[in-house]
Amino acid sequence: MKKLLFNIFSFSSLVTTIYAQSNSIGIKSFRFLDIAVAARTSALGGSSIALYDNDVNLIFSNPASISPYTYNQLSVTYNNYIADMNFGNIAYAYALPNKAVFTGALQYFNYGKFNGYDEYNQETGKFYANDLSLNLSYTALFNDTSFSYGITLKNIYSYYLYSYALGNAIDFGIHYHKKYFTTSIVAQNIGKIWKPYFKTYPQELPQNVALAISYKLPKAPFRLQLVYNDLLQWRLDYVSPLFDIQNNTLTGEGITINDKKKFGFILVKHLILSNEIILSKNFYLRIGYNFRRAQEMRLTEARPANGLSLGFEIKISKFRISYAYSKLAVSGNQNTIGLMFKLNELSSFFIKNETSSNSLNNQ
Repeated sequence: MKKLLFNIFSFSSLVTTIYAQSNSIGIKSFRFLDIAVAARTSALGGSSIALYDNDVNLIFSNPASISPYTYNQLSVTYNNYIADMNFGNIAYAYALPNKAVFTGALQYFNYGKFNGYDEYNQETGKFYANDLSLNLSYTALFNDTSFSYGITLKNIYSYYLYSYALGNAIDFGIHYHKKYFTTSIVAQNIGKIWKPYFKTYPQELPQNVALAISYKLPKAPFRLQLVYNDLLQWRLDYVSPLFDIQNNTLTGEGITINDKKKFGFILVKHLILSNEIILSKNFYLRIGYNFRRAQEMRLTEARPANGLSLGFEIKISKFRISYAYSKLAVSGNQNTIGLMFKLNELSSFFIKNETSSNSLNNQ
């Protein structure tokens, strides 16, 4: 137990030190890493770091969240994003003899096709913009405890027209899970950009340290989750027309943000609240609310359901099919669909069907 507490304390100290050193002023790059990839995560408001389950997609939220039974599992996700943009992922989990899980995943974001023009408004041809992240994860249990830990190494590549950027980042987390209660802490995108788009502009990764809890009601089909994002940064201000902006210049220098909101308003910007409704082992309903998204996407003359997300998961034969709908803005919606299955179960399913078919043909 002493060793476990020492490891947790060392993790917390390391997160605080690295985050404080790397969270300097600069342009945030690789922001696609902030977007919820999996349909389950998207339906739960954009975060699922407190969950502990046999779901390989949880690796994108917290590398400590997948159980040892998430073996030989393959997942493919596609998201029809705003305008012509789309993104998705493919992930595979492989179990090791010591109940650890090794996961490989590819995450991509495609911004679509653009028409290029020069300063004289002459066409220069079409071009594309893409982001890619190749992820390798390791998840294991602390011996004789209810704690698990995990780490993900991200190899990030981004290409926009004639400019590209390269970077590496690490996610690492610790997870505690009991029968009905789970809690976790995770540090995301802690790393360095080795080759920025432009050398003259400082760029930083979108780091985040988050804390979350979830609780499954013993006599009700509800699994509640509460996430607190940006644990080490209290005020999440940004330049917005809703704020009182003074000394605004073309370059952004001298901008003063006078956000006169109270404690509660600042607090809820960190929070995501969600509920997973377990109707049966083969059918789930999900709902989430992202308070920060709701505040930042609102308009003064309209208050739609920004920040709200809904979804479901159904298991048909050997396949788990997930869908999520997220309300981003007045005219912007996000639709995510995912397919997940175990390769060994799928192969045995086809072999069984082929054997049955041959038996019928021989009769």
